[in-house]
Amino acid sequence: MAQNGKNKEYYLNLNYSMIINKEDDEFVAYYKEYPKVTGCGDNEIEAIEDLKEAFSCLLDVLIAEGEEIREPAPVEKKIRVNVILPEKLLKSISKLTTNRSDFLCKAAKYAIDNKIAL
Repeated sequence: MAQNGKNKEYYLNLNYSMIINKEDDEFVAYYKEYPKVTGCGDNEIEAIEDLKEAFSCLLDVLIAEGEEIREPAPVEKKIRVNVILPEKLLKSISKLTTNRSDFLCKAAKYAIDNKIAL
């Protein structure tokens, strides 16, 4: 049994953030929460299967040793909105980031956190 009565199956069914990269001639997959645990394969499916097997083995060790097992951070619900911006402003934002939505979200949060009235 793991911490708080949670078992291996519980952790295997959590929604960990998976990242898959192609490095040279193989694919490498890892969970954001466990970047040192990797899976490799000739294609994405093999890399994912290898990662899941490696993670399962890690869980066996962590549970046996009573170690803490990191869980993925909860994902906040997001809602799509349409916003009209001047083209020049949008181009300026695009020069600073590849993710305009994230940029605008952070800018709005900054203004709210710092009580900046616009």
